[in-house]
Amino acid sequence: MKYTILTVALGVMIYSCAPYTEEGIDLPNPPSASFNWSFMPGDENTVIFESTSESGFLHFWDFGNGLTSNAKSDTIFYPQAGEFEVSYSVSNAGGMGTAEESIIIEQTVELPCEGTLELLTGCDNQKTWIFSQENAAIGVGPDPYDISWYASPESGLVPEQYDDSYQFTVDGEYIYD
Repeated sequence: MKYTILTVALGVMIYSCAPYTEEGIDLPNPPSASFNWSFMPGDENTVIFESTSESGFLHFWDFGNGLTSNAKSDTIFYPQAGEFEVSYSVSNAGGMGTAEESIIIEQTVELPCEGTLELLTGCDNQKTWIFSQENAAIGVGPDPYDISWYASPESGLVPEQYDDSYQFTVDGEYIYD
C-alpha cells in the first residue's frame, strides 16, 4: 500500500510538470559565413584572410596547415607549397555559419643556408661527421658547452662506433653510414 501511494504521487508530480518557456524571445538568424583572401603584396606564401560576415561575435579559422585563429581577420604564412582547405566559422545568438575554400600555394620557401644550418650541413659542401676519440668529445649538460652531467672518457665509445659517419642535408635528410 505504501508503494502504491508513492507510485501514484510520483506519477502525478511528473505529469503535472511542464517545461518553462519564455514568451517574446526573438533570436536573430544565424550568420552567413563568408571571407575573402589575398596574397601579401610581393609574397606569394603569406595570405591575408578577412571575414566579410555582417554579424557574429565569435570567429574561428582553420587554415588547413595546423594553424587556427579566433580573430576576425588574420595573416598566415605557408612555407610549403600545396593545396590547403581553409575553413571559417562565425557564431551569433542565432547559431553558426561556416564557409570553406581551397587555396593553392605554388612555391616552397627556400631557407637561407647560414648559421646553425650551415654549421650542421655544410650547405653546398656536404659535411661528414664522425665521433672524436678525445676526452669529453661527447658532453651533456644543462647549458650549451656545459658537460657537468656527462663527459665521455677518452676512447669511451665502442670501437665500432668510431668509423660510423653521419651527414645532414639542407633538405632535412639524415644519412648514416
